Amino acid sequence: MIPTQFVSPEANASERKILRALLEAGVTYIADRGYVSFQLFQDICAHPAHFIIRGTANLVIDTYETFPVQIPAAWAQFFTDIEARKIRFPNDPHQQVYRVVVFMARGEGFTLITDRFDLQTSEIIMLYVYRWQVELIFRFLKRTLHGLHFLCHHPAGLESQFTLYM
Repeated sequence: MIPTQFVSPEANASERKILRALLEAGVTYIADRGYVSFQLFQDICAHPAHFIIRGTANLVIDTYETFPVQIPAAWAQFFTDIEARKIRFPNDPHQQVYRVVVFMARGEGFTLITDRFDLQTSEIIMLYVYRWQVELIFRFLKRTLHGLHFLCHHPAGLESQFTLYM
């Protein structure tokens, strides 16, 4: 869970385009709802890489198969209503088959979309949970180190500042 790259684009840069430029074969990219895009899913799979991306609440899904779910007993206090399904999106022009993992955590619903059929449902959930370590790093930088105050607004200066934080 150590950052390996820091990209400092212009303020109005497309994060999806940046992700496409960084794609490496065999890597599983884990992202939040802002990355939901049928074309991005297709681009990642064609690279060939993998993804686990949190879905938005308004996605229309056709379920083709339901998978049995086994999780560690200790998880019952954190995760409930866990489902795993093989799905398609009817409005996806590529009509690619994906897997969706749905669960509740602390009263909030999560829908994870992935192309990883080789992983256990619990592994998909844990990989997404690990993604939150990145959010915690940024929260620490913003609140504890007051990282919202940039010493320099030039991309090289921002990169130096974040390198010092890390």
